[in-house]
Amino acid sequence: MARGERDDEHGRTNWERPLSGRYAAVRVVPALFHTQGGLLVDEHATVVDPQDRPIPGLYAAGGAAASISGHGAAGYLPGNGLLPAFGLAYLAAGDVARRRTNDPAS
Repeated sequence: MARGERDDEHGRTNWERPLSGRYAAVRVVPALFHTQGGLLVDEHATVVDPQDRPIPGLYAAGGAAASISGHGAAGYLPGNGLLPAFGLAYLAAGDVARRRTNDPAS
């Protein structure tokens, strides 16, 4: 296909060069990569200590933060990997921006 000897079954037409050399393969299987635990955060994504007090300047999002999933693989809710990643990062960024605006020296 890259040499132009036959059409690509997926319609690709832009090839850098034909492949050459040694090849290897790996078996890829579906898996669940999602943290169902993590650091506890407040409504600003600030990490809280065991007494539920915010730790100034420490934020957690994504797999580092506790989410709303239940226990085990059966407790995973679809889309819950992106929810804490985007949602908590958005909240953390807003809190940092608000703090910078209120205290330019920080």
